[in-house]
Amino acid sequence: MFALSNAFWVFVGIVAGAFIQFLLSKIQARSQFSAILDVMKTELALNIDEYENLKLRLAGLKTRIGAGQVTDSALYIPMEGFDYSATLAQIRFGNFHYILGKDYSQRSLEFMRYFSTGNGHIKSHILKDQHAKDRSLDFIDHFLREADDIVDNLRPLLNARRQFWKSGLVMQEKDI
Repeated sequence: MFALSNAFWVFVGIVAGAFIQFLLSKIQARSQFSAILDVMKTELALNIDEYENLKLRLAGLKTRIGAGQVTDSALYIPMEGFDYSATLAQIRFGNFHYILGKDYSQRSLEFMRYFSTGNGHIKSHILKDQHAKDRSLDFIDHFLREADDIVDNLRPLLNARRQFWKSGLVMQEKDI
């Protein structure tokens, strides 16, 4: 009888140890993913600030176009200031989609594609072409409307937090 009760308590100890190890690994993973999310949110905030600076630059460009005081070299939409180093690292490590979930991964990738250096060059060429046709102001307005929609779709991510046991994000009530 003693051998059976001793084996039972050894088994209970092993199960309890495994459960504690599982719980500790979940807590550690949550802490790591929360830190990664915080870094990605900081990067997003910096990129939104960069977009606000771009809007100011384009407002000045519209004024100069309206006054007829613009050269072809000034017809440029700079996107070199946008930084995706933290996000790209998470894409490489495979955490990006897990942390953000499908919806916000899709929105983030759309933001990254739109505010890329390559797209900036394309939009600059279109701007020059539209300026030659006296439609550059309309093009800048169209560009800003598109950009505002993309940025506004991603703003709720700034207030998101991770769920404890599940993958995915919890949004603040005012952002949903």
